[in-house]
Amino acid sequence: MALLRWIAGFLLILCAGTFAVFNRTRVDVIWNPVEEPFSLPLYAVGLGALTLGFLAGGACVWVNMGSLRRDKRRQKKDIKRLEKALAESTACESGYENDGDTHPAVPHALLSAPAIER
Repeated sequence: MALLRWIAGFLLILCAGTFAVFNRTRVDVIWNPVEEPFSLPLYAVGLGALTLGFLAGGACVWVNMGSLRRDKRRQKKDIKRLEKALAESTACESGYENDGDTHPAVPHALLSAPAIER
């Protein structure tokens, strides 16, 4: 899986580099209609827009997944609390000594039944 990510990353960089080489033409960017337009290479405008869109999309996903992160934190806290309660309850039960006659997993009716001989 890591190899696929490296290959995809390499191809993405290769495409961005090819785009930059073939689109070096300068274009006027009008950011504010009151001020003078400034000139940038076309690849800078295109790659800048893609980068801005990527960051905005990542921010939207991060904000929308906040409830899931909160639920996960609460579940981790609950798991720790339950594990602590389980450890305390098993520590209380460990003081119990088995007298040898009882088998908690086997019903008493089976213990009193006669053994089958072959």
